[in-house]
Amino acid sequence: MAEWTTKWLDAMNDFMRQTGGPAMPCERKGPAGETAFSPGMTVRDVFAALAMHALMVSEPRHPDQPFSMYIAETADTAYECADAMLARRTQ
Repeated sequence: MAEWTTKWLDAMNDFMRQTGGPAMPCERKGPAGETAFSPGMTVRDVFAALAMHALMVSEPRHPDQPFSMYIAETADTAYECADAMLARRTQ
């Protein structure tokens, strides 16, 4: 096997391990009518989006403070949840 092939396969394995791989891959038509592949969101992104939604609707906050004060922290927590879900899938 060529060296570049081995490096590419290693990179793809790392990507799959870190993100869970593509969640909603699809084919689409390009501007010239050619078929193009779109990997869509990663499984990690889908897990984080679901966790973010749950956190946003269930997390208590002071009514006088805008949600923008919490958004970055909530996003970090959502990705922590996603990473935990990905780790659990491999057990």
